[in-house]
Amino acid sequence: AGIVLIVEAHLLGQPLHVKTFRLVGRYDGATGRLLIDDATLAGNEASAHFEGQGDLTTDATGALTKATLHLTGDNIEVNMPKELGKNVSLARLDIDASYTPADDTITLVRFRLNGGPLSARLSGTVTLEEDRSPAVAMDGRIEPIGLRDLLRYWPVSAAAGARAWIDSNIPQAQFGPISLHTNIPPGALDTPGLPDDALDLKFTLSNA
Repeated sequence: AGIVLIVEAHLLGQPLHVKTFRLVGRYDGATGRLLIDDATLAGNEASAHFEGQGDLTTDATGALTKATLHLTGDNIEVNMPKELGKNVSLARLDIDASYTPADDTITLVRFRLNGGPLSARLSGTVTLEEDRSPAVAMDGRIEPIGLRDLLRYWPVSAAAGARAWIDSNIPQAQFGPISLHTNIPPGALDTPGLPDDALDLKFTLSNA
């Protein structure tokens, strides 16, 4: 089926005006297989194209026990000058994920992003909680990237002081590889600050 929507969402804390969203796919109830032939998003601030497949597993009563999804995205464009300074293009995005209702856990098996000079990957779990923010356990890596290229993808509002200091005081450098490890307990994202062991970020710096 084809779906056309006009909605308003948010991206990087800014309004995301979606002009059209087209989804063409098929679902086989007998096997639980979902095929996404074409998912196209067009908006003022972002546009993208995705395709992929998913599987829904149920028990004897018909209750969902597991859902898996594989998506491949291309032609991804983000136009948010207040947050990113200029248009950002991402060549390819691959996502492999699953969800198990029994423990309310989303498992990110693979999140791989390639956008010109940017190459990054992420994996881990997000465990949902009923009345508080989720637990997040993730490991990620960004391959070596030039400073000016890194700042293109670094949102202005994310760690704004660090971003501004680097932009003003380090005219050129090579960052990376950059490694990220999170061990954020349930409810921690609701507080003003994270525990000391919740986030570990390591990177190398050369030619600065």
